Amino acid sequence: MRFWIVNSELPWHDRTSGGLRLFTLIALLREAGHHCEYVLSTPEAERRRLGATDYTRYCGDLAAAGVPVLEGIPRRMNGVAPDAVIFEWFIVARELLQRFRWLCPNARLIVDSVDLTYQRWHAKADLSGLPEDRAHAERVEREELDTYAAADLVLTLTDEDARELDQRLRGLPSFNVPNIHTLHDVKREETATPSVLFIGSFSHQPNVDAVRWFHAEIWPAISRRVPDVQWMIIGADAPPDILALSDARVRVLGRVPSTAPWLASAWVSIAPLRFGAGMKGKVGEALAAEIPVVTTPFGIQGYGLVDGESVMVASDAETFADRVIRLLADRALRANLAASGLQTIQNHFSRHAVAQRIPALVSAIATAPLRRRNRFPRLVHWSSIVGDWWARHMGWRFR
Repeated sequence: MRFWIVNSELPWHDRTSGGLRLFTLIALLREAGHHCEYVLSTPEAERRRLGATDYTRYCGDLAAAGVPVLEGIPRRMNGVAPDAVIFEWFIVARELLQRFRWLCPNARLIVDSVDLTYQRWHAKADLSGLPEDRAHAERVEREELDTYAAADLVLTLTDEDARELDQRLRGLPSFNVPNIHTLHDVKREETATPSVLFIGSFSHQPNVDAVRWFHAEIWPAISRRVPDVQWMIIGADAPPDILALSDARVRVLGRVPSTAPWLASAWVSIAPLRFGAGMKGKVGEALAAEIPVVTTPFGIQGYGLVDGESVMVASDAETFADRVIRLLADRALRANLAASGLQTIQNHFSRHAVAQRIPALVSAIATAPLRRRNRFPRLVHWSSIVGDWWARHMGWRFR
């Protein structure tokens, strides 16, 4: 099959779990003999975001995998039309799906959900109790479900997400493509003194809340009971109050070239998430590195992990602190938990495991029924072109 993958950014495979998943999925499609092209919808904005060096590097990584990058959305088909178009995330599909209906009317249009975003915002509203958070969650829910309903098939991360969509949008086909984790052959060597590790980008709100909650309500109990413990915080775009946490025992490291050395040496990885949706890359990344994890019920979504066997799960601050303290005190428990977690990743979420799902994925896409076409496709097409021109040449003046 011939695939177009449409996104507003390049796959940041060395920065985010979503970027790694997308890049690996494209590579697996190529290895299975399918032709893939990457359609970058907003190349100028992405170049500004990344800078010229990283922009060229990510494009080069795709090219090395045999995937050319098309900068901007074609206005008409000048070559062979794709058999399927995969939109990365509903936000991209919401803006562009109908335009591609006109551009390539016989292609299956697929939305890769990445996660069900509205569930994350509803969880945040449950936590905050703020009416404005609930209103935001409800608006996202309407927009997200409407976007999925217009697609021919939706890719989900978890079986739970697939069941949710089946209940909400009866008859809409879906297929589960989970997070894909890289297994590194790195020998673990723990730091001389106890250490706890958090990894997560602070452009993602659940990570900001997680670190603030851990520092305010969990860290004091751990540091009292384990006086020589150190806490490392890795992640770009930390807000000022998190940067200010740095002291003799808390290291705020920002973005690092590679998380592997930190995962290889920390005693325990933490994911104290109080809201979220989909699979949490930080949890799978830690398990793939064979480091024990303490997290909340939000952290184990989609992984099928068992509390006390392959991960430690806690819903409140006191229990979370107790679980971390217990692991720091028991080397054998750390080793057993880490080995079980690694086995879960190897069996279900490694590159090899997900590669086995590619033939079924391609079959699901090829047989997905085409949804009803827009009654006025040319109007949709030309209105989108006019909208693009306005945004580039006039709209910015009014922002």
